[in-house]
Amino acid sequence: MPLKLHETRTLNVPQRTIYEVVANVQAYDKFLPWCLKSTIISRDDKEMIADLTIGYKNFKETYRSHVLLSPYHEIKVSSHPGPLKYLYTNWHFTPITENSTKIIFSIEFSLKSRLLQKALKPIFLKSMQKIVGAFQERVISVSTS
Repeated sequence: MPLKLHETRTLNVPQRTIYEVVANVQAYDKFLPWCLKSTIISRDDKEMIADLTIGYKNFKETYRSHVLLSPYHEIKVSSHPGPLKYLYTNWHFTPITENSTKIIFSIEFSLKSRLLQKALKPIFLKSMQKIVGAFQERVISVSTS
C-alpha cells in the first residue's frame, strides 16, 4: 500500500523564489531533515538527475531521482532504484499576486521493504509535514535575506 500526501499552502513570497528553493537540490542537505547528502549528477534547464542520501539512526540509503523542471511553475520528481519501489513528487506553484504564491505539494511512494513501509506508516504524515515545513522555513529565510 503506497504512502501518499497532498498539501496546499499559500506563502507571501514570489513564485520565482519558491521555485528556486525547491529546484536547488544541491542545498537540500543544509536544511531538510534526514537528508545527509544531496548531489547533482547532471542538470540542464529542463531536467536534472540527483542522488539523495537519507538517514535516521541506523538507517541510511541513497536513491537517484529524475527531476523535470518547468521553470517557476512546476517540478516533478520520480525515483525507482534503491530502497524505493517508486517515488513520485509534484510541486506546483501558482502566483496569487506578485508577492504571494499558492503551492500544491503531493508525494506518493512505496518502499521495497514491506517491514520498513509498515514501520513508516504511523509517522509518515508528521514526517512529510516536517519536510514541507522545512521547505517553507527555507523559502522565508531566503526571501528575507
